[in-house]
Amino acid sequence: MSEKNLKVGARVELTGKDLLGTVAYVGMTSFAVGKWVGVVLDEPKGKNSGSIKGQQYFQCDENCGMFVRPTQLRLLEAAPGSRRSIEDVSGATPTAAQPTKARLSSSRTSLSSSRQSLLGSRTQLTTSLSERTASSSSIGPRKSLAPQNSKDKESSSTSLAEGAQGASGGNGAASHASSKRASLVETGFLEILKPQFTPSQPLRSPSFTMPSSSGAEDKIALLEAQKTSAELQAQLADLTEKLETLKQRRNEDKERLREFDKMKIQFEQLQEFRSKIMTAQASLQKELLRAKQEAKDAIEAREQHAQEMADLQTMWR
Repeated sequence: MSEKNLKVGARVELTGKDLLGTVAYVGMTSFAVGKWVGVVLDEPKGKNSGSIKGQQYFQCDENCGMFVRPTQLRLLEAAPGSRRSIEDVSGATPTAAQPTKARLSSSRTSLSSSRQSLLGSRTQLTTSLSERTASSSSIGPRKSLAPQNSKDKESSSTSLAEGAQGASGGNGAASHASSKRASLVETGFLEILKPQFTPSQPLRSPSFTMPSSSGAEDKIALLEAQKTSAELQAQLADLTEKLETLKQRRNEDKERLREFDKMKIQFEQLQEFRSKIMTAQASLQKELLRAKQEAKDAIEAREQHAQEMADLQTMWR
């Protein structure tokens, strides 16, 4: 299992041994390389009391402590205060982004309403301008008759003002803005103000929501990278320990091969010595048989000689 989830106080199970316990130590030790986990077992089936070679790593009852590798444990219950997962962090991002979307939709609604009011004011402004143009064309011949009838000129100008007020009075509160816009049209300022209401402006608002989502994705990617790095480090430590074990076994095998070569040489020497002994034994057997035969012949010759002497003695008597 991952070493990131192993913390002091977590409940674990030793795989393959059916033993339960609580994590009391996680880290490096002086008795072996790599990372070890000290577990306080629920039953006195351990190997120590939290100390090895005179160094105390944690405290527990006698035979209730045991040091194992993180890969030999299965997490049953996480340590207190360490249960927040990545899903909680990623799940909080969409809810935080919803107020931004609501503000964006409200800004779009207000922008569309302002555009509609602007279009309405433009229509009214066009109507008032056309009326003024028509009235100004009718004023032309009246100006030529001004020396004859000044009172008609005053009445026509009065009727022109009333016509302009009647055209702009249909909107109530918007009449003042329409008159201002009419003056701006005459001076050419309205063409300068038009680019301020381009529809490309609302496209800027979605950029505010991008950092939050991209930041959450970066955090998730960073957490996953850290988790992967921790797992790779654990695998590297485990493989390093296995490599050291294999090197030690290889050295032991070399020593055994040397002893085997010595015993083989001794065996060959014993075989050669045995063959020599067998050859010597065969020659000794032959000599023994010859000696026995010579002794037998000597005994027979002595007996024969004694018989001859007895016969000679008998003849002399």
